[in-house]
Amino acid sequence: KILGTQHSRGMAEDPITVDVREDGVAILTMGFRKGNLANPSWIQAMNEALDKIDADGRVRALVITGKGVKYFCNGLDTKWIAKNPLWAMGMVVQTYRLFARILVLGVPTVAAINGHAIGAGFFLAQVCDHRIMTTTRGIFTCLP
Repeated sequence: KILGTQHSRGMAEDPITVDVREDGVAILTMGFRKGNLANPSWIQAMNEALDKIDADGRVRALVITGKGVKYFCNGLDTKWIAKNPLWAMGMVVQTYRLFARILVLGVPTVAAINGHAIGAGFFLAQVCDHRIMTTTRGIFTCLP
């Protein structure tokens, strides 16, 4: 199922998918355009995906990854922050709450880092129980 915001044509924009395999491993794939940047839409979609995972009694483990080959999560959406300075701190707090939720999730978590993991993307990977990363591409750092 695709989670995310809808635009006027009814097509999913900035999708996050969750697929639960027969062995109980849930694969959460972040497919947001422009690097899976952390902004309110991304936070909401991630929380909706975690709600689905929490409600599915078959899930025994969670793998979080990015769609494509360039980005896992490219950090906070600084353009959104610049356009919404009064809401920026609240958005950052919601990002940390999302990370805390993953940190204490009732199943083992794995960050399958398929590309850049910068800033908030680095911390998203760090809150998972295990991390694996491709050796052929991507930057993995807490500093942009």
